Amino acid sequence: MVMKIYILLELLLLYRLCVCQHKQSCTSPIYCQGDLLHLVQTAKIFNDSKTFVDMALTVPVNETLTNFYNMMVENDENPSRDTIMEFVRKHFISIGELEEYYPRDFKPEPKIIKEISDPVVRSFAKAIISIWPSLTRKVSYHVIEHPDTHSLIPVDNPFIIPGGRFKEYYYWDTYWILKGLLLSDMMETSRGVVQNLLSMVERYGFIPNGGRIYYLNRSQPPVLTVMVADYVKFTKDFEFLRNNIKTLEKELHFWLEKRSLPITKDGESYILAHYDSSSDTPRPESYLEDIETCSVLKSEDEKYECYTDLKSGAESGMDYTSRWLFDKHDRHSGDLSNIHTRRVIPVDLNAFLYKDFVAMSKFYMILSQPNEAKYWRDVADRWRTAIEKLLYNEEDGIW
Repeated sequence: MVMKIYILLELLLLYRLCVCQHKQSCTSPIYCQGDLLHLVQTAKIFNDSKTFVDMALTVPVNETLTNFYNMMVENDENPSRDTIMEFVRKHFISIGELEEYYPRDFKPEPKIIKEISDPVVRSFAKAIISIWPSLTRKVSYHVIEHPDTHSLIPVDNPFIIPGGRFKEYYYWDTYWILKGLLLSDMMETSRGVVQNLLSMVERYGFIPNGGRIYYLNRSQPPVLTVMVADYVKFTKDFEFLRNNIKTLEKELHFWLEKRSLPITKDGESYILAHYDSSSDTPRPESYLEDIETCSVLKSEDEKYECYTDLKSGAESGMDYTSRWLFDKHDRHSGDLSNIHTRRVIPVDLNAFLYKDFVAMSKFYMILSQPNEAKYWRDVADRWRTAIEKLLYNEEDGIW
C-alpha cells in the first residue's frame, strides 16, 4: 500500500511538472490537460476526440482523478484499452447538457418574407427561417448546478447552435446567426445571444472560440462591437448600448494588448493584430488529430509551435486554410504540419478591428461622450494607416 501511495504521489508530481512547463488550454485537469486526457484520447476510444471532452463527469473532479491514478497503479501504469473504456464508462456520461427551446419571438413569416417578390426565393427564405426552432438551445439545470463536472460554459440566455458535432454556441458563428435573427424579427433572441457574449467578456476578459472551457485558450474574429451595432440599428435600443459599451471596450483592449504587435517599415512604426493562441499543447477537442498532424516534425519545440499555430488557426475561424501554410521555401503549400498562423498579419482581421474602432467612436457620439469618441476615432485612423501602408500590394492591386 505504501508503494502504491508513493507511485500515486510521483504521478501527481509528474502531472504538475507537465502543467508548469506548458501553456495549457485551460485549468481543468480533466478536460484540458493531464494524464487522464492524454491516456483516453490516445487510446482511440472514440472516432472523434471531441466526443470525450464533451462528456460530463459522474462524480466530482477530485474523486475522478483519485480513481484514475489508482487505476493506473493497479495496472502498472499501462492499462489495456478495455480497462480505459471501462473507466470512462463509469466516470463519464453523455448527459443532456442542453435543452431544446422554442424561441418565444419566432415568426414563421417575418416581414422580410413579404418583401420578397420571387416565389422561389420566398419559399427558400421561409424554409431557412423555419430552421431556427430546431437549432435553439438553453443550458440545462444540471450544468448550472454542477459546472465543474461539465466542459460546457453556462450562459443565461437561449442561443443558436451550428449543428452536427458542434452542440454549443460559437463566437464567429453567432456573428452570422445574429444577422439572420435580426432579419427574422427575432429581437428577444438576438438580444440574448449578444448578452451571452458580453457576459463572456465580463467573465474572462475576452470571448472564447466557443462555449467550452477547452476553448479558453483562444478567441475568434473580434466582431462583438459590430454585432452590437447591428442590434442597435434594428432595435434603437440605446440603453442596451449605454449599459454595455465598457464591456465592448474591454474586448477591444484584449485584442490591442494580447493580439497586436509592432511592425516597422521604412523607418516608420505601426501596430496591427494577428491570431495568436496562448497555448502550446494539442487541442483537447482534436487531441489525437493534432498529435498526429505535428508528429512529423523532428523536435519537441517544433511540435509545440505546431500546436500553438493550430490553435491560432482555429482562432481565425478559418480552420483551416492554405493561407496559414508555409513550406521551408516560404511558399503557401504543404500539409497542415506546415501551419504558421502567427506569422501572418491578416487584412480581414485588421479590417474587422478598424470597423470596431469606427463603431466605438460613433457609439460614444450617440452617447454624447466626445472625448471617448475622439479616442477611438484616433485609434481607427492609426489602424487604417497601418493597413494601407503594410497590407496593400500596389503591384497586384489587392490587399
